[in-house]
Order: sequence, then structure tokens, then C-alpha cells
Amino acid sequence: MDFPLISRHSRGLNLLNKRDVSEQNADEEEGDQLIKSTFELWERGEKDIKLEDNYKDLILILGNTGSGKSTFKQWLAGDNTKLISRETTKGTEEYIIEDRERISDNTVKSKTIIPELVIDTKTNSAYYDCPGFSDTHGASNDIAHTYFIKKVIDHSKSVKMVFVISHSSVRKGVDRQDFMKLVKHVTDLVKDIEKFRNSIAIVATKVDNAYKKGGILVEDENVIEAIADFLKEPKQNLEDS
Repeated sequence: MDFPLISRHSRGLNLLNKRDVSEQNADEEEGDQLIKSTFELWERGEKDIKLEDNYKDLILILGNTGSGKSTFKQWLAGDNTKLISRETTKGTEEYIIEDRERISDNTVKSKTIIPELVIDTKTNSAYYDCPGFSDTHGASNDIAHTYFIKKVIDHSKSVKMVFVISHSSVRKGVDRQDFMKLVKHVTDLVKDIEKFRNSIAIVATKVDNAYKKGGILVEDENVIEAIADFLKEPKQNLEDS
């Protein structure tokens, strides 16, 4: 091991700093654990990932953890058997749609470890529910997630990407942190944006019903227009920075 040295100019010596040695040992142990965890995930993922030669034209569902990707994927693929409607608070008559297979006590943690393939048998379309961005599992999971997303893309002939984000994150007057996290991960993933210009879509999930005066439901076109107005602000900020 190459020990870090610090200079003791008053004595003209380079002496070993015990604290630095301890920190380096801790870093090495952490690095070894990271490597071990990453290889364990790779081995697990190689066994579990599904790459179908019959489906080379793929649609990737991507987004931050908790954005509703998996629920959206089930609905998009026409598989509503796993979806349930739950009232948020008794008596409010406000409901959310959940995937019964992914309900847990900790809704922040994603349960998606590798891209999960779902086939829409009616349209013969192939969707991959990819691991959530900003996941809480640590660096080894991030490395494995990136590796398997790339593996899916490399296996494909053509790829379209649908980025999913909660509606509450694309409304004016709210914290942009969740949206900017998505933007960062998108730019890290898609290096040549022009190449995918016509193959990228953004979908807002968990849109609450809003009503005008007189109890008239706000139309979808108005909600989409409001989201478009929101997107103009960070776009301008990014252009100015």
C-alpha cells in the first residue's frame, strides 16, 4: 500500500499521517464493497434480463423514481389487471392508480433493478420499464442500471424514449428540483439529442382533476398548454446559463 505522507517542515521529515491512512483504508474497503455489489447485480441482471429477438423496435419508459413509470407502462401496454384505484383520504373522493405488485411501505425506493420487458399483444409493441433516475440504492445500482439500459439499447434496431414525470413537478410556482434532475439524467443518457429529436416524448402522470367555476372539468388541452408554459422557463434559463 502506498501510504500518504505529510510534510513536517519544522523537523524536515515526511511523516505518516494516521488519520490519512485510516481514511484511505476506509475508502479502499468501500471501493471493494462497491465492486462486489456491482458484480453481484450484474450476475443477477444477466440471469433476469429479457432480450427478445422478435422485438427489436423498442420503447423505453424512463423517469425519476416515484414518477409513476411502472403504472404508466402497465396502462400503456394494455395490462390493467395489476392496477388498483385507491382513495387518497377517506371521504375526499380523490383517487390514485397504483400497481399492486409495486406497493411498498417505502414508495421512494424503486423496485426496478433491470429494464423490465412488457409486450402489448394487441399492437405487438415492446416496452421496457427502466430503473428510476435518482434511485436510492447507491452507486453500485446506478452502475448496473446504466449497463443494462445500454445492453437493451445495443440489442435493439430502433429506440423511442418516453420520459415520465409527475405533474406536480411541471407546474409553475413549484420547486423545479425534480424536473431538473430529470433533465440532467436525460442529457447524460442522450448525447446526440438531434438524432432522437423525433423519438422522444415527455408524459406527465398523476394529474389531478381541476375544475373551473360551475364545476366544469378543466380540459386536457388546457393542462398540456400549462405544462408547455412551464417548460419554456427552464428552457430559457438553460439557454441563458
